[in-house]
Amino acid sequence: MQVNCSSEERCFCRQEGLFYKASCSDLSLQQIPFFSKNVNWIDLSKNKIYSIDSKRIPQNIVVLNLTANCIENLQGHPFDNLTKLKILKLDYNNNISYTELNFYEGIFKTLESLLELNMKNAPFSTDHWKFPGKVITELVSLKVLKINGLSNMTFCQKLEKLQYLDISGRAGSFCSIRYVSKSFFDNLPALRHLDISNCNIRYIEKGVFSKLPNLSFLNISNNREMGFTVLPNVTNSFNVTNIKTFIFDSITCTTGVGTMLRHCHLQNLYNTSIVEFSGSFNRLEQFQEGVLRSLPKSIKTMKLKMNRLTPGKYLFELSQLTGLEVVDVSRQYEGLTYPTVWADPCEENPDIVLENEYLANNRMSSLSQAAMESIQKLLDERQDTLTIDLSGNVFTCSCQSLKFLKWIALNKHTFKNLENYKCSENDFAFQFSKLDDSVKKLTRYCRSYLSIYLPTAIALTLIICISVGVGVYKYKWTLRYIIYKTKKRFQNRGNFNSNFQSTVHYEYDAYISYCGSDRTFVLSEMHQQLENCRGLKLLIRDKVFLPGESKSTCIMEGLQESCKAVCVVSKRYLTSKWRDYELNMAKVEGIKDRGSIRFVILILMPDVYKGSYPSKVADLLKQDCYLEYPENERDYEEFWEKLIQKISQDISDL
Repeated sequence: MQVNCSSEERCFCRQEGLFYKASCSDLSLQQIPFFSKNVNWIDLSKNKIYSIDSKRIPQNIVVLNLTANCIENLQGHPFDNLTKLKILKLDYNNNISYTELNFYEGIFKTLESLLELNMKNAPFSTDHWKFPGKVITELVSLKVLKINGLSNMTFCQKLEKLQYLDISGRAGSFCSIRYVSKSFFDNLPALRHLDISNCNIRYIEKGVFSKLPNLSFLNISNNREMGFTVLPNVTNSFNVTNIKTFIFDSITCTTGVGTMLRHCHLQNLYNTSIVEFSGSFNRLEQFQEGVLRSLPKSIKTMKLKMNRLTPGKYLFELSQLTGLEVVDVSRQYEGLTYPTVWADPCEENPDIVLENEYLANNRMSSLSQAAMESIQKLLDERQDTLTIDLSGNVFTCSCQSLKFLKWIALNKHTFKNLENYKCSENDFAFQFSKLDDSVKKLTRYCRSYLSIYLPTAIALTLIICISVGVGVYKYKWTLRYIIYKTKKRFQNRGNFNSNFQSTVHYEYDAYISYCGSDRTFVLSEMHQQLENCRGLKLLIRDKVFLPGESKSTCIMEGLQESCKAVCVVSKRYLTSKWRDYELNMAKVEGIKDRGSIRFVILILMPDVYKGSYPSKVADLLKQDCYLEYPENERDYEEFWEKLIQKISQDISDL
């Protein structure tokens, strides 16, 4: 039933059971209207509201939706007295920064009934942001929290009732958490649903979910730098949780060789009652023998789409998953576009086989910094139980790989057959049998190398940058003109008629360039003398240009459609950026397209020629491309005749 409930007549108000709903969405409102006291459900989404005034909101409000507004600050206790509020949506307010000015002690204190809070946004910058963990704990009844994830994120006090946590960085929100520590979720004992996808996570500590016995849903997707090597840590405590759905789509880089899911990756799932299992878009090519048949029989859905699966013995193991109802392996080997493949900056943790030894007899020349860090963490965890065999590889032993060689020297007791490792023939005389001495010699060599070549490279780079910068500045107007002409040529390349015109016809006799303070002179004097009295056709922007169109495009098209360009030069004209653009584009048009700078004609007003002539028009003055507008009325007639002669005169005759 339609009822009247708001000071804003456009709001749609109705009663639905016990709810009195006010829908004021997408009305371009800049502030919250007043509402009747009996309204307890308000939708103000998709407006332009910039602040929250609790005095305009009924105290018995239960649902308040402020999604997609322009709210910038939460100062002044905007939620005071809203003790019955259960759902608060502030997502897509991209100007709300996570700082102490917005999230101060007591801001949520009166929201004692709040069950759901959504504060996700996509900020332009997160500098100086601090996760408001202490303030969030004021919401003692909170069950659902959707909020941005930060690297300094911590829940310092318990949220006893929180069951649903979404800190993902999907479209319209932000999340950047490189490292998830073991104690990260310790103060969220009731958590059931956890989404940490798209969070730029690289590493998760072992046992991070060990204190979440009710956890049934976990999504770690689109953290591409994790790689499969982090899966054992993620799943380490699954047997003490209530895990039913585990999603790890896209946790490997887009490009690279095919991957394999091994026992060490999934062995922690074997003693669980998991129902849904998803590992799509991971370059997955094979399962290690025995992995699938070891998975729990409770699995009903398995999603492995957009991988690179190839036939193997593992296919026969699917029949042993007796509870399996859905297997999605669609869109295998789906190709990627060339720019995506070429420009992908992703570098995932290397897939470390957690047996006793590493990958020998390959073509490995070095390891990346990220790979060394990941292996070092594994070495620290397993202490003396892991050995690494890299024999049979030919290493790069140069300044570029010095960090790698130092790392090997630091952990030399871990490497098997180290004395037999070899360097490429053209490298520095490096001997793994004398590792410590060789590292010291290479360090000294690289230091002297850098002291000579690095300053030289920097100096050359600076010289090139300065030269390019000077060239760009010197020819900036010509470059702008060339860019415009090139774009125009591509737009019109299907117009064959333009390529075969024997004569050039211009729409206007003159393009008039002037500043706002000279508008009256142009619209009255010039228009009267040149158009009405002498029959010329002028392009005057205040009469021709349409509102909303690009200024630069209108100027360039106007110049190209005119026989001459006439600039009314006053002191105000010389200080205007847009008139400077017009003047310089007119000069380039004359030189590049018309063959002469005499395409431009200056009308110097008295406030200019009474003093010294400005340098920016010196080239035009030398070519006699100007007239001085007389102060004496007796000289006006002669002035207009001379101007008409200059406009009518063919540039090629000058």
